[in-house]
Amino acid sequence: NHSHSKWFILQFELNSASIVLALILGPIGESGLRSSLILNHNNYSILFQSTVSKVLLFLTLFSLLSPIVMAQLKKKKKTQE
Repeated sequence: NHSHSKWFILQFELNSASIVLALILGPIGESGLRSSLILNHNNYSILFQSTVSKVLLFLTLFSLLSPIVMAQLKKKKKTQE
């Protein structure tokens, strides 16, 4: 739905460059993932075997969880004052 997309963009303050980049790179990444899984008989463990993939997974988790942790720390600091 168009209104949901608009809300999402406004809520998270996304700029148009990041959206265009996602629209271009998303299908490329999806195609690469599909090819890897086909070559490895749908074995998802192949995605976590290389050092590069482990670093990227860590960075992804860090970037997703750090705002949550920072908000909790900020809230805790505010209640202590």
